[in-house]
Amino acid sequence: MHIPSEPRLGLEIQKRLCLEFRVNALENHGPQPDKHSAPEPKLVRSGYGQVNTVDSQQIGQPMKKMAEVASTSPSGDAAQNKSAIYLALKSVPFGKVIAYGQLAAMAGLPGAARLAGKVLCGLPENTELPWHRVINSQGKISLPENSAGFAEQKRRLEAEGIEFKNNKINLRIYGYNA
Repeated sequence: MHIPSEPRLGLEIQKRLCLEFRVNALENHGPQPDKHSAPEPKLVRSGYGQVNTVDSQQIGQPMKKMAEVASTSPSGDAAQNKSAIYLALKSVPFGKVIAYGQLAAMAGLPGAARLAGKVLCGLPENTELPWHRVINSQGKISLPENSAGFAEQKRRLEAEGIEFKNNKINLRIYGYNA
C-alpha cells in the first residue's frame, strides 16, 4: 500500500503543539503522575486549617522523573523507551488513530500514556512519523480546540478520511487495535 508523503511540521509549530498539549493537560487534569513517576507529595493538615507539603522539593518530582525517562540521552532505558514509542507510532496505519495509552502499551510500556505524550512532544523537526494519529482515549484531539495545533491535527486526520462528529472520532470505526 502506498502511503502518501506527509507535509513536514516546522520546529515552531512543533514547539507550539507541545506547549499547548502541556497547558491543556494541566488545565484539564492537573499534574498527575503515571506509575513511572515519583509519588505526589503528601499534604499534611496543620493547625488552623493550613495545608503544608511534607517536603516542598518533592512538588516537581513527577515531571522531573518523566523528563528523565523521556530524555534524549543515548543511555539506558530512556532511549529504548523513546525508540519503542517511535516504532509503535510508525506502525499505526493510514486512516486509523490510536490513544496515548494504547501507543504506550504497543511499545511495551503499559500504563505510560503520559510518557508517550511527552515523547511525542519532543519529536525531531521535520519528522515523518504520523504524530497526528495519536488522540486521547475519549476519541478527541488533546490540544485546545481554538489552537493552531488542533486545527493542524484535525486537517491531517480529515485528509486521511477520518470523520469527526462534534470534534470526536468514533474509535469503533477509526481506532487501531494492534
